[in-house]
Amino acid sequence: MESARTLHRQDLAYSWAMGTFILHSLLSPSCACTYYQDTAMPVVTRPTFSLGRLGTLSPRTSKLKASAARPASAEHLALQALRPGRSPVLQPIQTSDNHIVKVWSEDGAGKVVEIPADMTARDVCQLLVYKSHCLDDNAWTLVEHHPILGLERCLEDHELVVQVQASMSSDSKFLFRKNYAKYEFFRNPLNFFPEQMVAWCQESDGSIPQSQLLQNFLNSSSCPEIQGYLYMKEPGRKSWKKLYMFLRRSGLYYSTKGTSKEPRHLQLLSDLEDSNIFTIITGRKLHNAPTDYQFCIKPSKVRSDCKELKMLCAEDEQSRTCWMTAFRLLKYGIVLYQSYNIPQQRKSNLSPFSAPVVRICSLTSLSYSPALMPPLSHDQSRLIH
Repeated sequence: MESARTLHRQDLAYSWAMGTFILHSLLSPSCACTYYQDTAMPVVTRPTFSLGRLGTLSPRTSKLKASAARPASAEHLALQALRPGRSPVLQPIQTSDNHIVKVWSEDGAGKVVEIPADMTARDVCQLLVYKSHCLDDNAWTLVEHHPILGLERCLEDHELVVQVQASMSSDSKFLFRKNYAKYEFFRNPLNFFPEQMVAWCQESDGSIPQSQLLQNFLNSSSCPEIQGYLYMKEPGRKSWKKLYMFLRRSGLYYSTKGTSKEPRHLQLLSDLEDSNIFTIITGRKLHNAPTDYQFCIKPSKVRSDCKELKMLCAEDEQSRTCWMTAFRLLKYGIVLYQSYNIPQQRKSNLSPFSAPVVRICSLTSLSYSPALMPPLSHDQSRLIH
C-alpha cells in the first residue's frame, strides 16, 4: 500500500513538473522552438530530464534513471493538459475585425483611426470632427487622393471607407477637408443642369420645374439623359478628340456619327456601377488638354494603370459640373438624397438650448474615450493618434 502511494505521488509530481517545464520553455529564449505559419504555436524540442527531491527539473542528456519510475502515459497526459484549446496561457490571440485608416488634414497633420469594416465616410468624419474639436457644419468630407495619377474625389457619405481603401494604391491617401458644394445641387438644381444639356428640357421647351428635374434623376424608373460635346483623350496618345456624348443610367456613350443617338451609332465608353468620377488636379499641360476643365472616369478595380482611365475635358466649368453631378445622381440616386437629409433632420430635432458648444482648432493628437463620444452608427472605432 505504501509503495502504491509513493508511485502515485511521483506521478503527480511528474505531471506538475512537465507542465512547469513546458511553460518555462515557451517563455525562455534559450529554448529551441519551431513556429508554424498556419498555427503560430511553438513545438518545443526539449532535452531529457530527471526529477529532484522537490520536483525541480534537472536537464540531462542521458536517459531517465530507472528509479524515476512512472507510467508510460504520464508525459502524454501532461502534454494533453496543456493543449492550446484547454490552456488560457496558450490560447491563440483573438484578431480584431477593425481596420487601420490614416487620414491627413490640409495642414499636413495625420491621424490614424481604427474603424470597423462597415463604418461609413460620414461616421469617420464625425469621429474626426469630434476628436479635433472642429466646427460641425456638415461640410466635412473625406477625399480620395491619388498624387501619382493626379486625381481626387470626395467620398459619398454612405460609402464604406475600408472598402474604398482596399481599392487604393500604396501612394494614395485620404484627405480631411470641407466641401460646401457637395449637396448644393439639391438646393439650386437649375444652376447645375443647363437646359441645353438636359434632354427632356429640350423636349418640353424648358418648362419642367426644378423639383421635377431632380425627381427624374432620383426616380429609378425614369430615364434622364445628359448630352453635349466633350473632349476625350485618345488611349496611349496626347491628342484629344471632340465627341458628342450621352450620359444615361446604363453608362456614358459617345456617338460615332455626329449628334446621332441611334443605338447603332452609340459606343459605350464607361459604365457607372463599377466606376467613379474624379477631378484632374494636375493641370492641362501634363495631358495637353484643350481646356482647364478636366475630369476622369476611373474603374474601381484600377489602382495605378493610366491606360484604363477615361480622360475627359469640358468646354467650361458649368458643363463639367453638370456632367460630374449627373454621374453621381445617376449612380447613387435616392441614396444621395437620404444622405443630404440626415443633417437637416438632425438640425430640426435639436432645440436651440441643446446644441453642443464647439470650437475650431487644428488637428492634434488626442486619445479616444468612448464614454465622451457622441452616438454614431458604430461604437468600435477609436482614434489611435
